[in-house]
Amino acid sequence: MWLATIFLALFAIIPEGDTTTCYVQNSILNVLTQACPANVYQCMQFTCSVTSPKKFKQITKGCNDLNNPVVSCTTIMNNCQALGGVGRCYTCTGDYCNSSKIPIIFLSIIIPLFFFKTL
Repeated sequence: MWLATIFLALFAIIPEGDTTTCYVQNSILNVLTQACPANVYQCMQFTCSVTSPKKFKQITKGCNDLNNPVVSCTTIMNNCQALGGVGRCYTCTGDYCNSSKIPIIFLSIIIPLFFFKTL
């Protein structure tokens, strides 16, 4: 019992890191989140829509690291435009803020309705 109390006390006083965690969507299988570098506090979601010669949509998610040009919105935008596409970059502040297209409030309404309807 004392050991658990000491562990909890130590856990409470050890500061948690100030890193931001973002969802990622890229070509690396089974990698769903990314801890951003210490100086990065924003996540991003980039959407590239191409209509010709073949219609497709590509979504890229990750940390909005302005010091890493490979994953910057400017570089991804240039790549999208080179394919003849239209790109949009959305940035947000906070852990997991670049999650999904469905608003959480919508899900919080629909799930209880579905649950009670099936009872």
